[in-house]
Amino acid sequence: MYSGDETKNFYTLPQDTIEKAELVLSLDVIYHLIEDDVFHSFMELLFTYSTKYVIIYSSNNEEIISNDSHVKHREFTKWVSENVPNFELISHIPNAYPYNRRKPRKTSFADFYIYQRTD
Repeated sequence: MYSGDETKNFYTLPQDTIEKAELVLSLDVIYHLIEDDVFHSFMELLFTYSTKYVIIYSSNNEEIISNDSHVKHREFTKWVSENVPNFELISHIPNAYPYNRRKPRKTSFADFYIYQRTD
């Protein structure tokens, strides 16, 4: 859709030629990273490539149980607090349609978390 738009750049991580950006997004990714080492590497890259903001759309609760083999819910905010001291959570925007087991396709267990670099 944006292949001809020179004002936008999209990268697949990891890639050595990626430039740092003011805003780095992670949308519906974290709970699909079921291997711990992949999760840690992804989180490090996410914050390394940001010069100002990181926005994450994800679940943030390890108590959520999924029967799907491709889903592992994590309390990623704890990881950020322990591993990225130069970023601060400045906003948590709860989902307008919180997860409801009776309406799984119309609701979500993910919220928005907005981090800002502090140094």
